[in-house]
Amino acid sequence: MKIDTSVSWMRDKHPASHWEKAPGESSTVICNLSPRHCKIADGQMGKCGVRGNAGGELYTFNYGKSVEATMEYIETEAVNHFRPGAKILSLGNIGCMMSCDFCQNWRTSQVRHLNPSDVHTYTPEQIVDTCKLLGIEVISWTYNDPVVWHEFVVETSRLAQKAGIVTLYKSAFYIEDAAVDELIECIDIFSISLK
Repeated sequence: MKIDTSVSWMRDKHPASHWEKAPGESSTVICNLSPRHCKIADGQMGKCGVRGNAGGELYTFNYGKSVEATMEYIETEAVNHFRPGAKILSLGNIGCMMSCDFCQNWRTSQVRHLNPSDVHTYTPEQIVDTCKLLGIEVISWTYNDPVVWHEFVVETSRLAQKAGIVTLYKSAFYIEDAAVDELIECIDIFSISLK
């Protein structure tokens, strides 16, 4: 898949973490976020459809891009032993490093099916402020697997912790160790789904 800036959500890019230049190829990068280790040529996207190579640098094109944030209850995330009945703010990114045939969120996880009108943009500060305003105790990174939303998840979760808001990460956890180390510092609850 090519980077296509005529698509509204692809116009904004944010520097990605966990990547390196491909040995001997000045304009190709390798994304080291997930075990896929996508080798991405300039102007192309990785398998996830949201991390791409622009000018020999890796960027994430889904930073702050989400389906509409939704208030739910913690039990919807298969978590019933932590603050039963707690309100959560559920956020789901666009894109995914997997392509499960049974995906319930395929219209946003597989970006080739994405309707740009389903994409909302948030800042970390907006997410935390919304939680404070509505008395929400937990932010849940859910729906599409949040691995490919790594930069936004980490930044927002760190801000949430400072505000006393708990973070929940629902994932198949197809992710490399260096990224896990960052998550362990800022995520309070992991809910792992087997795929």
